[in-house]
Amino acid sequence: MIISKNTELRTISDLGNKTVALQERFSLTHLWSVVELYLAGILQQTRGIIVNSHKEAVNSVLSELCDAAAIFQDARNLVLAENPFIFRNTHIIHYTQPIPHDAIVTKIELDQNLVISIKRAFEFVFSSVQGSIYFDRLFGWKGITEADDSKFSLLDQYISIYSDIMNTD
Repeated sequence: MIISKNTELRTISDLGNKTVALQERFSLTHLWSVVELYLAGILQQTRGIIVNSHKEAVNSVLSELCDAAAIFQDARNLVLAENPFIFRNTHIIHYTQPIPHDAIVTKIELDQNLVISIKRAFEFVFSSVQGSIYFDRLFGWKGITEADDSKFSLLDQYISIYSDIMNTD
């Protein structure tokens, strides 16, 4: 989550009674942000504004429409061209644990040789400096890893907490 440098907010707990730009409800960023606010004990006191993109979230802090914005790291790069001082004018108030997302899955019916080729293609592109930069700029990916269901246990926990939150409102 980012905030303006021109604020006295310092921790996620300071966001009680503040306005936070949240991603649309079907994104992991939304789910994660709501749960993080809940775990900080301030969800009920926080006013969430739904935005359509990470760029819009960043701009909502710059325009002072919102006190904070939940974004992927680091979505501030999305406005760097039009706002070269974005990193001076904002700072990160809260990091989450790494969010398992953007899983690349294949159909069970696919030929295993094709599945291996797809996996190797991603590994090959990501192993180059240019490929890593591309994935980082386009998706905010800092790396790729082979995963099994155990890599998503934190996601399962957050989905359960989010579900409980939504069922009590």
